[in-house]
Amino acid sequence: MRQNILLSFVLLFTCFTANAQENTRLSLDEAVNYALQNSLSVQNSRLEALDADQQVKERLSAGLPKLSASLGYNYYIDIPTSILPPFFPETDLAFAQNANTAGQPIPIQVTRLDANGAPVFGDAQEIQFGLKHNATAGIALQSLLFDWTYLTAVRAAREFKNYKEEEMKVVERTVRNQVIDAYLPSLILRENISILDSNLMNLKRLKFETNESYKAGFVEQLDVDRLTLSISNLEVSREAITRQQETVENALKLAMNMAPDADITLTDNIDDLLSEISAEDLTGAIDLNNRPEIGVINKGLELAELNVEVSKAGYYPSLSGSFNYQQQYQGDKLTDGNWFPISLIGLQANIPIYSGGFRKTQVERAKILKETNLLQKKQFENGTTMEIQTARINYFSAKDRLANQQENVDLAKRIYETTKIKYKEGVGSSIEITSAEQQLYQTQQSYTTALYDLLVAKFALEKAIGK
Repeated sequence: MRQNILLSFVLLFTCFTANAQENTRLSLDEAVNYALQNSLSVQNSRLEALDADQQVKERLSAGLPKLSASLGYNYYIDIPTSILPPFFPETDLAFAQNANTAGQPIPIQVTRLDANGAPVFGDAQEIQFGLKHNATAGIALQSLLFDWTYLTAVRAAREFKNYKEEEMKVVERTVRNQVIDAYLPSLILRENISILDSNLMNLKRLKFETNESYKAGFVEQLDVDRLTLSISNLEVSREAITRQQETVENALKLAMNMAPDADITLTDNIDDLLSEISAEDLTGAIDLNNRPEIGVINKGLELAELNVEVSKAGYYPSLSGSFNYQQQYQGDKLTDGNWFPISLIGLQANIPIYSGGFRKTQVERAKILKETNLLQKKQFENGTTMEIQTARINYFSAKDRLANQQENVDLAKRIYETTKIKYKEGVGSSIEITSAEQQLYQTQQSYTTALYDLLVAKFALEKAIGK
């Protein structure tokens, strides 16, 4: 039995370890989708949207009828005593001929006067009102019948919910852009490593051939040493770029909210991501409605307008109604008492008259906030228009630079190949080939930089136009 448990534990641990070491392959779209599902910012924004939905229900419930029930019981150990002033003597109590609803005669006090016509007072009377056992059971219904502030506040809560939904789109777009900004550098670094590997392979082959020529006495040790130094420099550069790529991938994991120790492989290549942008995106009319920020701004303006209405609604009266019904039990014992009904219907109107200028100040502040939002919208429109125009210019410039750098790389390759042929034929020096190799590497670095600039310019344009 113990062996079976131990074997199960080992298998479980092995499966867990295998899953932990599993490599995750991610395209750019897959990385973005993963981030949208796992980003803490997106999750927080979704919770805020859900909370806004609950706020709508909360505001709506404030004006709906409310029904409550109540139960109460009191036992008087000592019944409260009241003192009646000595107006009339006790013997001067008469009873009317008619009776009350309970069938008991109604007492009537009769004033007794002395010989001078002054009333004759009796002693003060101590009287206890009430019985030992008192219980109540009742229901109460209350409802807001009319309140313009409430109606406007409900509309504002619904618009706030829509505002949060628009805001969530902005958050999702921000997370998407963060993933893109972290994904692209890794591709460029991978391209750099590929170029370095190709150069290292060529140099190592050339070093081998040069070393063989040195053994045969055709070249000097200095030629071998120069190539060895060049190989060492490239290997150091490759190691530095590899470590830099690890740092960039960690930044990508952070943007995706992925575990830092996760093993990932990026599957997209630069050529696919550098697909041509449509002519409409490059030269078409600017449509700011594609940007999710404009939705947030517009909802903010609607909220500002409703804020003005809410402030003005403070000038209007409000009306509420209520209904209460109770049964009250009284008796010296729990078995010999009686239940008596109590019921009432009430209306209450609140009419604002003068608030010391408070409501007027609220209205003016709401109007100022609305004007501020209008200015912010205008500022966003101007800034976004300029952003799109600048992004288009940068894209064309980056595309031209990449074409020029491609020509430079082709030229540097021809120079290097020619120099290598001359060196092998004995008409060139190791200094020339080392110089040509360094020049080729520098040109290739400039090319990858231009390639990265074009990638950044393309996605910057797509961000600006709202894709």
